[in-house]
Amino acid sequence: ALAHARGVQLPSDSTEKAMAFVDSLPEDATSTMMRDFRDGKRTELETLQGAIVRMGVESGVATPVNGFIYAALLPAEISARG
Repeated sequence: ALAHARGVQLPSDSTEKAMAFVDSLPEDATSTMMRDFRDGKRTELETLQGAIVRMGVESGVATPVNGFIYAALLPAEISARG
């Protein structure tokens, strides 16, 4: 919905392809953001989740999952900034 509101045309199967990719990852795979949190480093939280939340507000599109993730991880990100 956010991509559509911002004029981004996604292929109709983009969600299915993304989920198939995620499902194909090894069980112990981790993201760079998770590894950065684990190692006490700054993450790309603002660039990823923060941007989605901000664009959602600007576009009038609710992004509750991203908002929850952002709010839940922000304290750890602030702590990593030192």
